[in-house]
Amino acid sequence: MERSRKQVHIHQPIVTENLTGTIATGTVNGGIVNGLPMSTYEIADRKNSKRKVTNDDTDKDDTDASTSPTKKDQIDSFFQSSTEQNQTNATIKRRKSDEEDIPNEEDELTSYLYSQEVLNEGVELSTCKKAKKATRVASKTNTRKSKKNASETSTRNNNEKSSSEQSSSSDLVPEDDEEIKLDFTSIEKELLREQSNEWEVGTINVSQRFRKYQIEVLEKAKTDGLKWGDFHEVLALSSVIVLNSPCPYPDHIFTTREWRTITRENRYVITEPVLPSDVCFSLRNSLAEFMEGKAPFLSLGDSEIGRVVSRIFNDMCSSVPKVAPTKTSEDEHCFKLLHPIIRPFFFTDSREEYVIRLNRTTSGTATRPDFSCLVNDIPILNSEIKPPGFTPLQGQKDKLKVQLRARKSINQLLRTKGGPDETVLLTNQGDLVESHIMDLRYDGLYRSWPFLTTRLIKDKTTIPLMESNIRHIKALEERISKIAEDYNSRGCQSEITPLQTRYMRDLPNSPQIKKILNI
Repeated sequence: MERSRKQVHIHQPIVTENLTGTIATGTVNGGIVNGLPMSTYEIADRKNSKRKVTNDDTDKDDTDASTSPTKKDQIDSFFQSSTEQNQTNATIKRRKSDEEDIPNEEDELTSYLYSQEVLNEGVELSTCKKAKKATRVASKTNTRKSKKNASETSTRNNNEKSSSEQSSSSDLVPEDDEEIKLDFTSIEKELLREQSNEWEVGTINVSQRFRKYQIEVLEKAKTDGLKWGDFHEVLALSSVIVLNSPCPYPDHIFTTREWRTITRENRYVITEPVLPSDVCFSLRNSLAEFMEGKAPFLSLGDSEIGRVVSRIFNDMCSSVPKVAPTKTSEDEHCFKLLHPIIRPFFFTDSREEYVIRLNRTTSGTATRPDFSCLVNDIPILNSEIKPPGFTPLQGQKDKLKVQLRARKSINQLLRTKGGPDETVLLTNQGDLVESHIMDLRYDGLYRSWPFLTTRLIKDKTTIPLMESNIRHIKALEERISKIAEDYNSRGCQSEITPLQTRYMRDLPNSPQIKKILNI
């Protein structure tokens, strides 16, 4: 029920010029609003108004008219009915709630500056003007610090780069990222030679596909150049195809299915057991006892292979370190981890087919393979060994060395006795041991087949790898013995036919390749 204007007029308070804000609903009686004197209500409302103006980042002239009611609106709202006043208050509350839901950029800025205040003590952020000033000061300070840190980082990186270049120049020849200089004329001459015997697997002409890849690599070498990291490209220009899995060549040369079909032609895959079953059983039992903390002594003296395995087991258990070193010398690595497995198979009195050399030069070159087997001073096993701590470039170049040396050994075997047309290559980098067999059965195509890959024992926790290590080295020695026997059984050089030598190709004329092979 509405109040009469007359009744309200009798108790109407005096509205002065200083009245601001919105008058709340309630009973007005004798200058009392909601139990407070009018003067108190005006003072409180005036403080709230000032606080709102202080926190506002805009000027008074920019205030929206819809949010700043006039005196007439304030008086009219006072005389509204209770229902209208309730509706008005609900509208005001919804408007305030909506305004609170709108993201406040000042609050975000204040929050950010407060975090900067915590990091930079002494910066006061009481008002927006001070906050903006502090932001500018902090921005200038951070800019100066960033420039200083960038300068220090650049100087430090330059020093590290110069020191690393100095160390690489002393340890690696040639240096990192060095472009390989090639005689393109000699390479083009080799690629233009007609192939009298091409390798075909089913409907896949591997020789023609690989020739296409060689031409693409030659064009790349002419425009962009080749570096030591371009492992397969350098070998391709040397007529070497590496038959590892997965396929290292582009999909438009060999698809995945085609490559799987090609690699199934690997005739060096081991299908027969390398070690007798009784020897494997005794070895595994002794390895289990060692892992349990016991000190077993293996003695299998009934056969030659039993004595060899016993010797390897007893030597390795006494020399293997408790914890694998992160970096060690090559001599220490070979003495503790590699030679105890190699020595019983290769360094015996019964090995008369070939000669063993450790870190010594071979015929026709100044290179010093870490471990090699020779017939007639021609290496039929080329190897490179790198202890833990080697760089990726060192590992890449060692793999390239043994591939190119194996290629050269095949040419030497063919020139002297017309064969055999295969050699063995071995790499040990850290705890990874890989072996390949390279042959030359087709015109201008040196095929490098993967033979075996194992992990070398590096500490007492990896001692169970001993069985796979023994299998690897024994199978490798058997293959080397067959190559040596084949060569020694051949006649003199006069029996070489022109067809056998026609398959050979010369190495690319490059000073870097000659230097890496010490030719």
